[in-house]
Order: sequence, then C-alpha cells, then structure tokens
Amino acid sequence: MRLGGLGLRSAERTAPAAYWASWADALAMLEGRVPAVAAAATAALSSTSRDAPAHGAVAEARAAAILLSREGFLQQPAWGDLRKGLRPQQQRTAEPGDFAHGWQYYASSTREHHFRRSVVLSKAVPADRAHLRSHSGCYAGAVLCGAPTAPEFEVEPFEFRTLLLERLQLPLPLAEATCEG
Repeated sequence: MRLGGLGLRSAERTAPAAYWASWADALAMLEGRVPAVAAAATAALSSTSRDAPAHGAVAEARAAAILLSREGFLQQPAWGDLRKGLRPQQQRTAEPGDFAHGWQYYASSTREHHFRRSVVLSKAVPADRAHLRSHSGCYAGAVLCGAPTAPEFEVEPFEFRTLLLERLQLPLPLAEATCEG
C-alpha cells in the first residue's frame, strides 16, 4: 500500500528476501543452542573463497544476500553480526498500528522498492509515474485499510469500488473516462 499498489506482493520476488531473513533470524538462535553449528554456518555464509560450498542452502543464502546487496539493501549486516543477535533498526515514522518489523520486512521492502524503481517507474510515462507517486507514502492506503468501527469510518460499496478503480487507473463507473489526476 505504501508504494502505491494494493498491498499485494509477488511471492517469487519476495522469496530471496524471506530466505535471507530466515537465515538472519536463525543464526542467533543457533548460537544460543548449538554454538559450534552457528560458527560453522557463519563461516560458510561469510566465505568468499572458491572452495566454499557452491550448492545447497548456504549457497542459496549467499546468493540471496548478494541479490539484496545489489538491489540496495543498506541495512544488510554481516553474518557474524546476525549471529550475535543484531536486529534491524526500527522506523521512526511508523503509521498507527505498525509493529516492530524483523529482517524480512526490510529485505523484502528493498526488493519491492528496487522493482518499483527499475521496472514500474522506468517504463511508465510521466503521468502514470505521478499517479503512482500520488498514491504512495505514509498513510496513502489508510482509506483502504481502516476498519469501519464507527459510522463516519464506513465507506459505501460503490465509493470503495471507485477508490480501488482510481488507484488502479481503471475506468471509473461515474463517466466514460478515466481520472486524469
């Protein structure tokens, strides 16, 4: 929602970020339970030599880390720091209802921002870029997420449909034209 869409993500695009995050979260637990395994895993993940494992789970985790780094994951820590239990720095400007996010949120967010920048915005005409940006940012999807807990928060079905259609730049049912924004 905060990037201008409807809050739906590609599982294929999220998979490497989720896989990296699972390793990031597991290393500290491994350290607490079986330190020798955590040390071996950290050494294998951190290795850049050619004799390091080039297949299996470790290779997939290293590949995911490289992909995230290439796409601009600025918060990506070293494997050794993750083993010590390093957690991500939380956002200062969280929306109401936001909770403390783990590594998967920040890693997958990097992938989504990269996709938006390199694929969606780079191929869009200026008017479409402006439309997408006008629906992006903090609270941009609040109207679609709010619970109807009181009459003033209720949205009639035809109004909700219009909100969705306008956000998707589809023809509005009000007239034979689309909103030029």
